[in-house]
Amino acid sequence: MAWHGVAVCRLRLAGRHVARGTRRWVTLPTDLEKAHERAALQQSQRQRLISESLRAKVQELRPLETAAPDTETASAAATPDPLRLLVCWRGSFRGTRQRPDAASVDALLLAAQQELRRATTALLPLQLPPAAGSKLIVVGDTHGQLEDVLHIFHRHGPPSKERAYLFNGDISDRGAEAVEAWILILSFMLRYPGQVHILRGNHENEQLNERARSFGGGFAEECLAKYGPRIYERFQQLFLLLPLFAVIEKQIFVVHGGLFRTPQVTLERLKQLPYRRHYPMTLTKEEQASGKTWTEEEEILFDAQWADPVELPGITRSSRGSVVINFGPDVTEKFLQDNDLSLCIRSHQVPKTMDGYELLHNGRLLTIFSASHYAGRFSNSGGVAVLQRSGSQSSEPSLSMRFDCGLQLHCLEHELPEHSGGFAAQCAADGLAQFDAGAEQEAILQDALALICFHRQEILQRCVSMAPGGLMDFQAFLTILQELCSSRVPWQRIFFQKRSPPLEGVDYRQLLEAVKVEWLQLNTAEVGRLVRAMLEAEIQLSGLQAIFDSSQDGLVSLQELQHALQLLQPKMPEERAQHLAWLIAQNEGKEMSFGTMIDRLLVYAPSLSSDEPQQLQLGQLREGLIQWAEPADGSVHTALLHFFQAFDKDGDGVLPIPETVRGLRQIQEWSSSGGLYARLFGSRPDHDEDMDGLSELVELLDTNSTGTLSFLELARGLGEKQCPTKVNAAAVPQRVATAILEHREALLRACRSLDVDGTGQLPPQEFLMLLSAVTATDGLQDAIKQPVAYADTQLQGSAGNSDGPQFFLQDIVLLKKIGPLKRTCPNSFCIHPHD
Repeated sequence: MAWHGVAVCRLRLAGRHVARGTRRWVTLPTDLEKAHERAALQQSQRQRLISESLRAKVQELRPLETAAPDTETASAAATPDPLRLLVCWRGSFRGTRQRPDAASVDALLLAAQQELRRATTALLPLQLPPAAGSKLIVVGDTHGQLEDVLHIFHRHGPPSKERAYLFNGDISDRGAEAVEAWILILSFMLRYPGQVHILRGNHENEQLNERARSFGGGFAEECLAKYGPRIYERFQQLFLLLPLFAVIEKQIFVVHGGLFRTPQVTLERLKQLPYRRHYPMTLTKEEQASGKTWTEEEEILFDAQWADPVELPGITRSSRGSVVINFGPDVTEKFLQDNDLSLCIRSHQVPKTMDGYELLHNGRLLTIFSASHYAGRFSNSGGVAVLQRSGSQSSEPSLSMRFDCGLQLHCLEHELPEHSGGFAAQCAADGLAQFDAGAEQEAILQDALALICFHRQEILQRCVSMAPGGLMDFQAFLTILQELCSSRVPWQRIFFQKRSPPLEGVDYRQLLEAVKVEWLQLNTAEVGRLVRAMLEAEIQLSGLQAIFDSSQDGLVSLQELQHALQLLQPKMPEERAQHLAWLIAQNEGKEMSFGTMIDRLLVYAPSLSSDEPQQLQLGQLREGLIQWAEPADGSVHTALLHFFQAFDKDGDGVLPIPETVRGLRQIQEWSSSGGLYARLFGSRPDHDEDMDGLSELVELLDTNSTGTLSFLELARGLGEKQCPTKVNAAAVPQRVATAILEHREALLRACRSLDVDGTGQLPPQEFLMLLSAVTATDGLQDAIKQPVAYADTQLQGSAGNSDGPQFFLQDIVLLKKIGPLKRTCPNSFCIHPHD
């Protein structure tokens, strides 16, 4: 079937073209993402067995009454209204969106499963809606980025008789709101039958869902935290019902990953594919040695979700792993020709152009990727493909294609701001980002060190075979790390900073043992880093109030505090923000004043570089401000608000140091006979030049030496100091710690299944029984003599209690300790110190 070529890119608005030219492919995060996918595939069989073992232990400890999936019927609860959700969520911020209750989500998933069971093949034959001016929109990966989904529905219109949607997989994982995205899309699917279709991606899979978000997963923990194990199981049942392929108007083939290593695959064969099952697990070395291989059906099932295109001909090995393939232009051409098709649309990866689309294989293959600013690590646009009849108009397409049957395809892109919120709050959050680069560097480092943990035994075996004595050339050790873990990670800098490796060779056992999994109280470090960044950014008072007191009633609720944390840290999971909000609020559920919230936030600020006399002077100045302002609540922060608002003459949200000194001078003159200044400096001032002592004191508060003070800087020096909450974590053997790191999400699911009351705690023997499915628990019986706090949520009342529960599945961190080369918070990587 003939097809017509591609029109040149027409969307290049003034200024935008230049900005796009500055976007570049982010090599290290991309390579780490693929490295963790390789690890997931290599460990797939073990992870699946562990998940099954954990389910069996949960059933043994607390049998659940579950009906067979094929016999369940939808409950009486009403399913969510998608149009109402679209309006409500579009006008709210992440962390404040109201989700449907569990009963309505349960009813939604059961009804969606019934709808999907009506299909009998893996391939959907699709037509554009018959109405005049109709269109079909193909959406690529959204990966939990609900803002992109909301924007797409808002820009192109919600599903209707004139608008159909095809979601090409990978709605799950990585982002923080995949659950909400699924609820919205499935609700539209039920409201408008035949107008919303969903294909399965490689992340609609339990094996990847149960990995940590930082390791490419996250859907399990998100869903468990929001709705619990029953809803999570419903999602897993639904994922296996999703089809794998679609053919639009008999011309365009759509698949999530790519084409096949199996030759001469026909559409008829794809219709007959048994697809309601997981893609095959990677074969073990023993299975490979015995001659076992995947069947052709298993290869097709796998490639449909994992394969990538390259410009090299034929089938080649992918960097995603030894079992993943790349396919060349000749493979695409032959498949399309054999099946009388014109184009293949797929998704699965961020285009290297950083656009929302990429045309490859001589214009015969189109990648669509819809998650803009993907995972917060890329600068890419999002994109969709809009299919219409000839003669229909589409505004500002980036790419246009035309087919003989009268079909047109337009690629439309979008870019969303990385933060949402009011103008003042958004400006403040944007200003913070440049001062918080350490968080991204630390996340990358944690990803890199985790790869060593996952591959430690394989690395050790390779090293022993090359250097049985224990010493080997670092370049040889580096080559092993690059082959087994990642070729892009700066391993030498991680292990030796700016030093050169020893000429006599390195002790590879020491290097491998230096990477340890530890439990630290990361809460305080995480909040402390955020506060330091806020001080450096000099966020204006209006920005602080907009961020933390969005209702503008002078009070900060837990929900407002949680939303503020997510606004300031866009990649922070909701459950993590909830836990940190409880920590800052010191485990109190009630509202607090804005000043009290600032006071508790500044608990985690770095100490001032002041001597004892200066600390005494600051305390006396604090008392003087309270006397001058006479705040109704007696709070020093209320007094500081009065002072700040009174002397910020130009209203720019910061006070120059001379202006601050003059303000304090006026307070001094107000005080009886200059008593305040006399108490501070031992005498009464007669001229401005006598104010040097006060100027020096004020300059101490200037965190970033800009010559101006933000409200937060002023409050840091003059606020009431409190001691941060600390929790002592249990000491566990390294093998147990590593196993928990690798299988944390599967353990969390099992813990939540047993914790029917949602307390966040389990009896020690139940936790040990679950842990025994993952690793040997010898030596832990004495360490666990009290309930185990396994989750990040609902721990209020136990923090700070040394006799309280042990923490096991939260605050896991990877450390690198190498004797004299131990690193303590270097500028480049911010590793948490541990002695």
